[in-house]
Amino acid sequence: FCSADFDGQSYPPASGYFEIVRDMERKGIPRSAEVYTVLLGRYAAVADRIRVIEDPREREELRGAIEAVLRKTHDHLTVDASVTPDAPLYNQLMDAYNRVGSIENVLKVWSLLSSSGRHTNTSVSIVLDACGFSGRYETASSICSSLLKSGFVLNLRNWNALVECLCRLGRLPMAQDVVCLEMPKKRD
Repeated sequence: FCSADFDGQSYPPASGYFEIVRDMERKGIPRSAEVYTVLLGRYAAVADRIRVIEDPREREELRGAIEAVLRKTHDHLTVDASVTPDAPLYNQLMDAYNRVGSIENVLKVWSLLSSSGRHTNTSVSIVLDACGFSGRYETASSICSSLLKSGFVLNLRNWNALVECLCRLGRLPMAQDVVCLEMPKKRD
C-alpha cells in the first residue's frame, strides 16, 4: 500500500493507511509503533525525491503537502493510546521532518526524546544533520555540549554528523579541531 501510486500522488494518504490498520486490529493484529514507522519511512523516501523536482513551485507544493501529512500523522500518533512511541519511531519521525526541511518539528521531537532520556545515537545524528542543513550552529553546539556534559558517548556516526554539520555551516577550523583533537579523545 505504501509503495502504490495514488492518482498521481506518490505517497499514501494517512486516512487510507489507518483504515487498513483498523482492519488489521479487527482481525486481532495489535497496533504497534512499527505501523507508524513504515508510513513515516515512506514519507521520508518521497521527501528525498522532492529535491530533484526542477520547478520550484511544484517542489515547494509537494514539500508542503508532505510536511502537512507528516504533521497529521504526528498528531495521530500523539493521541493514539494503543501505541507507546519508542526511540526508533521518533527517530523516523525526526528523519522525515528533516527531509522536508521542517527543522522546528525536528527540534520538537528531539526535545521530547532528550528530555525523557530516550535519545539514541541515531537520534543525535539526525538532529545534528538537521541543524547543519538549516544553518543552526548554536543549536547543534548546545546539543553537543549538553550530551557530552551528561556523559552520553558519541559514536563514530555522531562524530561524522557533527563534522558534516560544521562543514555545512562554514566552520571548517572547528570541524578540523573535532577530527584532530576531540574525536581521538572521546571515540567509543
